[in-house]
Amino acid sequence: MQPRAVFRKFPKKRRGSAAERRKRRFFHSKGSFLPRGAERTDRPPSPEVTPQEDERRRRRRERNKIAAAKCRNKKKERTDILQKESEKLESLNAELKAQIEELKNEKQQLIYMLNLHRPTCIVRAQNGRTPEDEKNLFIQQIKEGTLQN
Repeated sequence: MQPRAVFRKFPKKRRGSAAERRKRRFFHSKGSFLPRGAERTDRPPSPEVTPQEDERRRRRRERNKIAAAKCRNKKKERTDILQKESEKLESLNAELKAQIEELKNEKQQLIYMLNLHRPTCIVRAQNGRTPEDEKNLFIQQIKEGTLQN
C-alpha cells in the first residue's frame, strides 16, 4: 500500500504576516492580550483623590513604614542573638577538642608508665598471670565498672 498525500480541502487562512500580527497583539502585564496602546476597560479611570483619601493613604504609609522598621530591627536582633550563640558554641567546641587532646596525651603517658612498670611488677609475678591476662582482666573490669581505686 502506498502512502497517500493529504490535501486540505480549504487551506488555513492567515490574517496578515507574522510582523503584522506581532504589531496587533501585545501581552499586557496583567495577563491579558491587548492591542498596543490600548487601555484596560474593565475598571473606570480613577476620579480625583479627595483630601480625606490622601490623608488616609498618608497615615497608612506611615504605619507601614513604622511596621517595616520594627520588622527590620527584630530581624537584626535575631541575627545578633544567633551570631553570639554561634560564637559561644564554637568556643565551647574548641575547648572540648583541646580537652580531648589533653586526655589522649594523658592516656598515652599512663600506658607508657604501665609498660615501664610491668617487668618489675610484684603482683603479677606472685599470681603467675601473663601480661596479656592482666590486660584482658583490666579491660573486663573497666567494662563492668568494678575497677577499684
